[in-house]
Amino acid sequence: LWGDFMVPFGTAALEPSWGAGIWDERRSYDFARRAGATLKEDVLQRQRDGIAVEVNCKPFVGVPSGSPGPTVEDVMALQLSSCGWNKFGVGFRRTGSLFPLAHNKIAALQREGWRKVFFSWLEGTKDGHLLMQHMADFIGKSATSGTK
Repeated sequence: LWGDFMVPFGTAALEPSWGAGIWDERRSYDFARRAGATLKEDVLQRQRDGIAVEVNCKPFVGVPSGSPGPTVEDVMALQLSSCGWNKFGVGFRRTGSLFPLAHNKIAALQREGWRKVFFSWLEGTKDGHLLMQHMADFIGKSATSGTK
């Protein structure tokens, strides 16, 4: 939800109208307050790492109201959203505007050699391991429930 200098939250959440990420943290709270969102307040309040919000997106088709004409990002977001899916907003206690290293935590990035020790300490990539396990479990359950 906050602290990813590589990918703005609006891009990751397929919300192209949000722009370049300057107000990511404020917009992430708006995202978390959407109707039907499942919240984990302790993550939103930075008491622990993990999934802060899950939003079940219903399939829809159309161009956002007030849009002069769809951009490439608008079209891509609309086509992906037409499938319907869940969007997850994740949060890490030790990230934010002053320490924006959430990107590598989300992927639970692992490096080799001397970089493993140095960057693991700096980036705190181990913070993403439980998140990746949760996502793998979610995908596995979704895949098996769709085949029954």
